[in-house]
Amino acid sequence: MAARERYPQGRLRQRMLITSWIEMLQLRLMEKKHGLVRRTDVHALIDGIGGVVLTHLSGMVARCSSDLVVQRKIDAVVYEVRKEMAKAALEMADKVSEPPLNA
Repeated sequence: MAARERYPQGRLRQRMLITSWIEMLQLRLMEKKHGLVRRTDVHALIDGIGGVVLTHLSGMVARCSSDLVVQRKIDAVVYEVRKEMAKAALEMADKVSEPPLNA
């Protein structure tokens, strides 16, 4: 009986070790080729885009009408849209187990 047939667990450990070593090398290579992006950079980009969107949403009232009644209606819609955006962002963060902002 061959040694590999007698010790299948050793063979499995060897495969797992080789697989993890290959994955580590791939990560190092991607890092050197700038194929990986830092999480903090992505968060900063998302925060920046979100800030631009919210700023323009809030300024929409002045662009749309000088009538106070219409402005109040637009403000109400913008407020609801902002709440829906925040809710959707929280749900997406929960799906990927992102820690809360106040943690």
